[in-house]
Amino acid sequence: MTNSQPDPAVAMPSTQTFYRIAGLRKDFDRILQSTYRATDAKPSGAEGEAFRRIIEATSPNDLVRMAPLSRGVAQLAWTQRMNEFGAAALPHIVRRLKSSQSILDEEQRHIVTERLIGALRRLDATGGQALLDCFNNLDAYGQSLACAAFGVLETIEAADAMARFYQRVKTDADTGYLVGALWGLIGLQDERVDDFMAQLMDAGRIFAEQYPFASLAGGEATLRGLTRRLGAAVAEERYAGERDDVLMALASIGHRLGMERYRALLDEYVEPAGTVQSIMDVAERASPMRIANYFKMYYAEPDRG
Repeated sequence: MTNSQPDPAVAMPSTQTFYRIAGLRKDFDRILQSTYRATDAKPSGAEGEAFRRIIEATSPNDLVRMAPLSRGVAQLAWTQRMNEFGAAALPHIVRRLKSSQSILDEEQRHIVTERLIGALRRLDATGGQALLDCFNNLDAYGQSLACAAFGVLETIEAADAMARFYQRVKTDADTGYLVGALWGLIGLQDERVDDFMAQLMDAGRIFAEQYPFASLAGGEATLRGLTRRLGAAVAEERYAGERDDVLMALASIGHRLGMERYRALLDEYVEPAGTVQSIMDVAERASPMRIANYFKMYYAEPDRG
């Protein structure tokens, strides 16, 4: 039996995932340009005034202070100007991020954090090191975005900080926080992800990125949890297609482990034997490329250059 309504926890990827896909792209300003060109957007009113102020900013410090204004077309102007200032903006970005929790309005604080972390990402390794220096000064939302950025930037030095952050937020009602932490650790190919994913499944945590993450980075520990999830999905899917998601994640792990080891683990965890063979059949039909296309949104990498 399949639920007619999807579980809200798996209906939509988190903000952290969308931020990684779009907000951390180096060519985000070009993407914005294309968007506004297609809609023929013209800044007016408060947005137009923000656009004008940003264009006329004469120093990186002024531009950093204008981050709360960077909405709509003004965001395009802000990103372009920040790219122009480049590394000269670094100390001003760091100073603002370190004081970001003094911004009492949560929405404004999050906009500032999103923009400034994105700006640091465009400064490559230097930006990653600067972001790590700011990490303990950010709120949980900011830290989750920082983790996603660390993964894209391959900031190895951030691995332990991200693992500690994950442990702190893994039971938080907002699963976006743990998603950000896992994105970062997956980006670093950190072996702890396998145990973390297995623990989340054992705890019954559900989030949209769970099976794609298992596909990307799951190992033997995750595999055991997935086999239990598969049994539950066969009985009653939380959303249409959950069984297929689990099978594709299992297939991905099978390719990583090798089919001999994969079969041995399935024989240990799954009954009856006929079910094991049907799971093996999926893995043998699903090439790594097919699996990557199945979870396409999650396998697409932001430009690391």
